[in-house]
Amino acid sequence: MQVKSFLATMGVGLAVGALGAMMLPKNSEVYRMANNAAKTIQQEAEKAVSAVTSSN
Repeated sequence: MQVKSFLATMGVGLAVGALGAMMLPKNSEVYRMANNAAKTIQQEAEKAVSAVTSSN
């Protein structure tokens, strides 16, 4: 249950971060760095969810 809570918290954090990133100009370096970081985090979260669901 702790893993699911962690993943839910991470999802909320990603959503809030995405909302903040939407306010940045898309051609800025900060936006590109944040977008790359968000994509990496999303990929890792998907791997973690797959690992948790496949072990059940």
